[in-house]
Amino acid sequence: MPIEKATSYLAREYEELTRLYDTQPTLTQHFLDQQAAAIVSALGQEKSRIRYQLPDRIILEGGETLDIPPAVRPRTVGKPLKHSSRLEKRAELIRHLNALEQGINPGLAVCGKLYRFTLAKTILHHLLPDGRPVRYRSENGNDIPSIPLDVVLPSALLASTDAMNESDPVDPDAGSLQVPYVEAARRFYLPQWVAFGNGDRLLTRSTAEAEACIASLENAVSLLQDAAAICPCIVTDGTYQNKRAGLLGQFVNQGRALARFHTREIIARIRSRVAAGTLNRGFSLSLPYFDDDALSVRIFSVEVIPRGRIMFVPAFVVLAMRRAQDQIHNDYRFNHSTRMHLLEQLRNIEDAFKKHPSPQEIG
Repeated sequence: MPIEKATSYLAREYEELTRLYDTQPTLTQHFLDQQAAAIVSALGQEKSRIRYQLPDRIILEGGETLDIPPAVRPRTVGKPLKHSSRLEKRAELIRHLNALEQGINPGLAVCGKLYRFTLAKTILHHLLPDGRPVRYRSENGNDIPSIPLDVVLPSALLASTDAMNESDPVDPDAGSLQVPYVEAARRFYLPQWVAFGNGDRLLTRSTAEAEACIASLENAVSLLQDAAAICPCIVTDGTYQNKRAGLLGQFVNQGRALARFHTREIIARIRSRVAAGTLNRGFSLSLPYFDDDALSVRIFSVEVIPRGRIMFVPAFVVLAMRRAQDQIHNDYRFNHSTRMHLLEQLRNIEDAFKKHPSPQEIG
């Protein structure tokens, strides 16, 4: 199907589902929203099953009322005692809603449509935060634009998206003060989740806080993917397009910055252990990298020195990094941009050990 035709079909479906939702009484809409929020919450929990309720009646666009019998209103998704991942539960939920929509009971069929739409709408408009209007450019031809364009930044003193409320840690009852985010953070869609500025400079108070920012971005992107998977026509919503561009660009940028930050920490730890003489029994390293195809931070393991009593020399690190680079060059599981950034991290480690570190470097 041509892209234009598919987009037109999705746009028509989105309009139809919007009208169907808007036709419902306010109390029914509120009920649907509550159930949708509970379903999304259950997706992210370690519960084996998702439970929710159907409304007692629904209204069709023409005004006809369809009653839902009490016996079929309680719904359960999943199997007891089966622990499933988020993706597995989402797939099971989609199959469940499709079965409702394709069934012979007209009331349940309409409920299947309504819940698909309400779930996506709830995620998009109620669970995902609104951000700043930003634009990104691609880095070296990467698929996902992630470098914020330089813009004139307005005053952040009064803008809710540009400042945070900070309480006095000594006197919590003293009220809160509106504190602007730093300029580097305000270049991104969600300044509250920016951990690294220019040159991968750490903006948070600790590495743990930086990792929490990245985790928040990853969760938001997962929610966005949930919305599109459950109700594909939501992608024609302008809000979806804005939030997707803003979140993906920031997530890729900050995920790569976190990986490079950890690479520098790895180099420092190796040098520290060399100085302490604790690397003579072999060692491996776990290198975090950002996979912008899977949209997650992953680990690449490299064995530098096999286990045993082997005197450490920096050349071992250089050779291990070169072997890893050869492996990545021939591994087509990595897309182009992920491969380039992982190779860059490995070259940085290699360059750090091409010569024996001086005492100043070790200290």
